Amino acid sequence: MRNFKKEDIENNSDSCDETILNQHLDKFVSHFICPNRHEKWKHLFMKNRKRSYKNSSKLESHLTKQFCFLVKKEELHINIETMGVFYNFRDSSFFISLKDALILGDYQDAIFSIIPGELAIYFSHEGRIWLCKNK
Repeated sequence: MRNFKKEDIENNSDSCDETILNQHLDKFVSHFICPNRHEKWKHLFMKNRKRSYKNSSKLESHLTKQFCFLVKKEELHINIETMGVFYNFRDSSFFISLKDALILGDYQDAIFSIIPGELAIYFSHEGRIWLCKNK
């Protein structure tokens, strides 16, 4: 059975412009992915997004541990209404709140970028949450 709450969020959220999404993804890769994987992820995000979905489960192991930390939902000290760009490795991306990102990102690979290259959350399909913080 479909989760109508997730569907409602997607249907009622503003789509993210391709240019803005690309800026967020480029900064995410540059700041939160291990340098030896930059080229791969920039290629997948910028030129071959359909393949990024097939490779999305690998991104977690490519996060740089210097800036990305495993956290629990209750350890996220970010205002629940904070807006950002949500990308789930599919065709669509949305401007949504952290509150909605926590629902949509639950047990799926997704990136929620709040400040490009400075503050983002990576959701794992295994239910893990990574806080990526560069400041």
